[in-house]
Amino acid sequence: MWSRVQRLLISAEQIRPIDEDAVAQEEITVNDEGKLIVIGKERGRKKSLMTLVDRMEEKMKGFDNDIVMIVHGDAPEDAEFVKNEIVKRFGITNIMINCLGSVIGSHTGPGVVSIFYMGERN
Repeated sequence: MWSRVQRLLISAEQIRPIDEDAVAQEEITVNDEGKLIVIGKERGRKKSLMTLVDRMEEKMKGFDNDIVMIVHGDAPEDAEFVKNEIVKRFGITNIMINCLGSVIGSHTGPGVVSIFYMGERN
């Protein structure tokens, strides 16, 4: 997915990719053909996590969410941070946190954080 030069530049610039539905660190989504596509990038870990919640707020307008699920790849503190922000912003308290599965995890690596919720299609 990333060339060596891209990985080096991202590492040097400390750019953290982000994703709203499946994987984290870069804004990645799955298109209608089932391919992972990059739709945005963010600098800094906390800012990337806040962007996840910002996009959630934007996408879930008009939808009721009784439950939200957060998955992570060896990043339980970041998942808790996102959970606390969701509780604070939206008042949703039924939030499940789980580890990411191996299939998506093999594409993203450790540190991924993703939120699952009802909302507008990408």
